[in-house]
Amino acid sequence: MLRPRAAFGAAFKEVTMGHSIYLADDEKSIRELLHSFLASDGYTVRSFESGDALLEAFRQEPAELVILDIMMPGTDGLAVCRELRSVSDIPIILLTALNDEKNILEGLKIGADEYIVKPFNIGILKATVANLLTNRALLKSKYANLEVSEEEEASPNCATDLDWKFIATVKKSVEENIDNPAFNVDVLCNLLNMSRTSFYNKLKALTDQAPGDYIRLIRLKRAATLLKTGQHSITEISEMTGFSDVKYFREVFKKHFNVSPSKYSKEGGKEDKEEDPQE
Repeated sequence: MLRPRAAFGAAFKEVTMGHSIYLADDEKSIRELLHSFLASDGYTVRSFESGDALLEAFRQEPAELVILDIMMPGTDGLAVCRELRSVSDIPIILLTALNDEKNILEGLKIGADEYIVKPFNIGILKATVANLLTNRALLKSKYANLEVSEEEEASPNCATDLDWKFIATVKKSVEENIDNPAFNVDVLCNLLNMSRTSFYNKLKALTDQAPGDYIRLIRLKRAATLLKTGQHSITEISEMTGFSDVKYFREVFKKHFNVSPSKYSKEGGKEDKEEDPQE
């Protein structure tokens, strides 16, 4: 169900500012109308009269959301959606004619997130755009901080969501090799059968973190869990989580959690913004 614009509050204002949107529609009047309304809400908008032009621009500089008219000459909206989905997980909205159920179903099957029926209500379109970008921002935050709970992970949405499956696979691969200091981005890419560039782009888009930083975050999260038990020394935990240099482990742990490993362990896993004089 679409939420009205007022329900977003500050989140709506934050998500509109500067986010890039590409839209393609061969009808000039609709293209200009959409461009005007979306730009007035603070989005950075580029409009194209064909699917091919949008794809060419996307290859040079990806957008954060795409709006596509299904019925366009040349490469139609469905073909563009299919092409985009093969390289990106950005939100995609399809514009379609009334009673075009066949194309709607096809679009959803190949990865479109939403569809809007023409003639459309501009308020509904803007709410749909804001919903998708807000939800994507929330997911990015959860992915980046490994905050998806066990209940969420087991839910049908997470079980079928390609983004979450990718993140879960990355997390599992690192955790299975977490005590190996030689386990790095190249090894992970080989395990996932992905090129380094494709892996970097996908992980960066979902988490806003570089692969090396994400691997280190998973290691640190495991270290924090082990520290809470109080059953191992700092040196042992450093080795158990793939940090070959205990001094480096202390430094990155403190930088992330704002507290030294020893203090974190003593206080049962409480983060602290104060400096630890012993470190």
